[in-house]
Amino acid sequence: MSNITLKQRLDGLLFAMLGDAELVERWWHRPNQNFDGALPMDVLVVQPERVRDHVLDSCRLAGRD
Repeated sequence: MSNITLKQRLDGLLFAMLGDAELVERWWHRPNQNFDGALPMDVLVVQPERVRDHVLDSCRLAGRD
């Protein structure tokens, strides 16, 4: 899967959690402590599986009561 396709799929998951397209874009372009302060967009380029795993883990946590 290309990084572009992966980002599109992750955007859908992030939108489901955040509920706003602007918040999704902010998430990609703000430092993230889960990536040692790096931008998720930058990490996607070099370690796409790391970003994928983080978003999927976040979805699982968001679905818990």
